[in-house]
Amino acid sequence: FLNQMTRSLKKEERIDKAKFAELKENLEESVFKSALDQTAEELIYGYQSISRSIFSSESQKTTEICHRLIGTVANFGLNRLGEKLEEVQQAVQSGKDVETPYQQLGKELKLTLIALKIMNDEIPSTPKSA
Repeated sequence: FLNQMTRSLKKEERIDKAKFAELKENLEESVFKSALDQTAEELIYGYQSISRSIFSSESQKTTEICHRLIGTVANFGLNRLGEKLEEVQQAVQSGKDVETPYQQLGKELKLTLIALKIMNDEIPSTPKSA
């Protein structure tokens, strides 16, 4: 089971490690941590909002939330999560079944949040020079 979980968490595929490291390097540690925490909260809240808008058949709202979150995840290089958001957005816009892409988005969100925590711990902070 552990090997399966490790394989599904391939951080390099899930997150653009270079982009993540560059962002971490260019921001003060407290600012980076705050941005990361805020992004995680926004993703969780956004996922819940997508759920409510799908359940309420508010396709325009679902599309808008997905679009906003796609921009958010691009800032951190969260590639696979962006792909899953695009799949939900496209399913809604085309009138196709949203259930499968929505479930895949939920799974990817969980794995991405775990990978972010791991990567944040793995990439050392570089002290800012005065």
